[in-house]
Amino acid sequence: MTSTRLRIVVKRPEPLELRYEPAASGAATHGTLQTLCLGGVWYTIQHVRATPVRGKWLCGTSALVTSFRTVGQPLESWNSTLPTNTRVKEAVTIVANNRWQWRYTARSAALGGVVVTTLLLDPTSGRIISGQRTDPRGTTTYVFSYTAIFLPIELP
Repeated sequence: MTSTRLRIVVKRPEPLELRYEPAASGAATHGTLQTLCLGGVWYTIQHVRATPVRGKWLCGTSALVTSFRTVGQPLESWNSTLPTNTRVKEAVTIVANNRWQWRYTARSAALGGVVVTTLLLDPTSGRIISGQRTDPRGTTTYVFSYTAIFLPIELP
């Protein structure tokens, strides 16, 4: 990820916005952070009060990469005690306009079925262009923005 900020909108009935900076990340609904990860600590936020969640967490870019590669979806934080998928297969192919397609296929015990995630990447900029995931619950589309403006991710 070559930009200092990335915003991912997870398209679903109640859209979720994931925000990433190199060392911090968070999840927002209706523009308000509900959780954030900073300095290896994951916090839940209620009524402008941040409560730490036990464990050692990956935040920011590390959380983004690790969560895609272990569960096939972006998460605002990652901890090695979270359930991971099995029989993970990853493949990268070159598609139209010299873009790369990363395809992830795995079995999710938590969801009771196969997970398939596909990301389209621009190798020149290092940016993710688009993404989609299909699992036993249905299909989810991800919208990526490296130009979205949001406040720095910090404790309230």
